[in-house]
Amino acid sequence: MCLPSTATTPKLKINYTRPRLSTIEKRFEDIKFFNIPYDSLQTLLSGKLATGIIQSSKNVQYVDNAITQYTNYIKFANRFDFQIIAAVDSSKTTVKSNIARLEAAIRQSNQRHQTELTKWKQYTAEVAAIEDSLTNPGLSNYERNKLQQQLIRLRNRPIEKPAYSPPEQQIAELEVQRRALTDNPLTFSGNMTVYTFGFDYSGTGPNFAVKPIYHPHNLLAQASSFPIIQTP
Repeated sequence: MCLPSTATTPKLKINYTRPRLSTIEKRFEDIKFFNIPYDSLQTLLSGKLATGIIQSSKNVQYVDNAITQYTNYIKFANRFDFQIIAAVDSSKTTVKSNIARLEAAIRQSNQRHQTELTKWKQYTAEVAAIEDSLTNPGLSNYERNKLQQQLIRLRNRPIEKPAYSPPEQQIAELEVQRRALTDNPLTFSGNMTVYTFGFDYSGTGPNFAVKPIYHPHNLLAQASSFPIIQTP
C-alpha cells in the first residue's frame, strides 16, 4: 500500500507508522571466489543485491556515490547490479600492437618465399617440357631449332630454387610478446553475500528447481501494508 503524500494532501499529518513483519521469503547466500576472470565476476554480480569485498590483480574502476574509483580493492554494501569496469591496460594495448606488427612481418616473409618458389617451379617445368619435346624424333629441323633457342634463353637466365630463411629474430620477439600478453591476467578474488527476496516456485518436470528472484521490485511485491495513524 502506498502512503498518502502530504504534498498532495496538505491537511494530512502523519505522526508515525508501524511496519508489520514481512511475509517475503528471504535468504542470504555467501559466495567465495578465487582468481576468477572478469566475465565470471560480472555473472556473479549481474542482477543481484549484494554486499562484499573484492580484490583484483590489477586496478579496475567502479562508481561509488557518483565518484569513479580506480583501485584493486573494492568494498561495497547493499548494491544492486554492482558494476565493475575493467580499465584499459595501456601496456597490453602496446603488446597487442607489437604482436600484430610481428605477425604481419612474418607473413610477408613467408609470402615472398612462396612467390619465389612459384617462379622456380614454373621455370623448371618449362625447361623440363622443352627437353621432353626435343626427344621427339618426329620434329622438323625448324621446330627443333626453335625449341633449342628457347632452351638456351632459359638456361642463360637460370632461376635457382629459393631457400627459406625464417626471420628468427622476429619469431623470437613474437613469442616474448605473446607470453607478456598472457602473463598476469586480470583476475578477482573475494567474498560476498547475496540477498534474495522472493522465489519462483513455478515450473514442472524432474529437473525443476526453485529459482531466486533477485530484482529489487520483489522487496515490495509481497510487502504488508503499513497502518497509518493520522490526525486532521
